[in-house]
Amino acid sequence: MSSPVEIPYKSFIKVDRNSESAIYMQITNQLINAIQRGFLPFGVKLPGTRTLSQILEVHRNTIVAVYDELFAQGWVESLPNKGTFIIGKNDEKPIDFNDFDKINLKNYPKFTGFSFKTSNILDNPFEHSDCEFILNDGTPDIRLTQIDQQSRIYSSTLKRKAHKMGHYNQDGSEFFKKHLSQYLNLSRGLPISNNNLLITRSTEMSIYIASEILLSEEDTVLVGALSYFS
Repeated sequence: MSSPVEIPYKSFIKVDRNSESAIYMQITNQLINAIQRGFLPFGVKLPGTRTLSQILEVHRNTIVAVYDELFAQGWVESLPNKGTFIIGKNDEKPIDFNDFDKINLKNYPKFTGFSFKTSNILDNPFEHSDCEFILNDGTPDIRLTQIDQQSRIYSSTLKRKAHKMGHYNQDGSEFFKKHLSQYLNLSRGLPISNNNLLITRSTEMSIYIASEILLSEEDTVLVGALSYFS
């Protein structure tokens, strides 16, 4: 692979010293993003910690923490007396840095790079507002909730044969999706929100839904290793 100095790291790694996120995590997430988008393909040798720290104008220990985090997440491998290399597929080709869109590097793609079947069954009829202020007739103060009385009502309702408490939000818990999207942003460099997540009951259900959307009858599927059988 060509010398790592030829890769313009400062063009796709921006350090915001006023951000609440740690500097080493900012660099880590942007490197992961560059790996996922093909700017750092398989086999690329990353610069040494001292060299990259001089390029990005940060402390060397910060780059050491970045490489440790990348190694812990499985993005790189460290070879003795050789250096740190990107882990990936052998057939990946580097993208011309003169042609890439810097804005799209930080945004979640609006369109997939493949075709899939669509169905109105999966359409979400609910809209969630991101507005800071909501003008309506008012909302109750949850601190005044009568927990004991409410728990007794819930208990008696659930014990009835024809109870109406079996309904739930088909999209999953918004609280859970919010924190899961934040976790994926930090750990995998995925700039997604809770609107990009679909919560299922199990791994098998996730695989089933994905296969129903992507696959058609008589399609050929190749897998790297056998796992679930159907």
